[in-house]
Amino acid sequence: MKLFVFAGALLACTAVHAQDHQDHQGHDMANMPGMAQPAAASSAASMAGYSAAERAEPVAGRVGRMETHLLSILHASPAHFVEALLAQIAGHGLLAIEIWLLLRALGYHVRAADPLIVEGGVKFINAVFVFIPGQFGAAEGTNALIVESLGFPAAVGVTLSLMRRVRAYLVASVGLLVAPPR
Repeated sequence: MKLFVFAGALLACTAVHAQDHQDHQGHDMANMPGMAQPAAASSAASMAGYSAAERAEPVAGRVGRMETHLLSILHASPAHFVEALLAQIAGHGLLAIEIWLLLRALGYHVRAADPLIVEGGVKFINAVFVFIPGQFGAAEGTNALIVESLGFPAAVGVTLSLMRRVRAYLVASVGLLVAPPR
């Protein structure tokens, strides 16, 4: 449990720190997508010769600032917190529905709990394997193990993972096409 708390805090702090900073080579850290940002920050710090202790020292201050900010949102506007919470729940629900639809499209009978179990497992593995860029291989292997434990062939898990990856790239491509130029 401590590993997940530390990893979450480190990612949050890196994201907050990167919003206004550049790495030691002048690259804008705030414009790096998703999980590449924390990985790049860690790599930049390592390449710059900082020890693990030196990199970890400012984490407590950044976690404190993040916590203060989140608590101020919670106390100042509980409606915004509830709105964000409901949006998260809706997003996770849609991802579970996506799993159900994909498994049905592959011709399998799906119990109501199966998509929730798969999505929950995927979230857990995303947190554990955050250090693998894009979680290439980890996502496929995890999906294979999870769906196999639910009684589906392991190949269904790999297929499910690849189909979701294709969907993610298609959605990102549409976003790039409609995004205003910088």
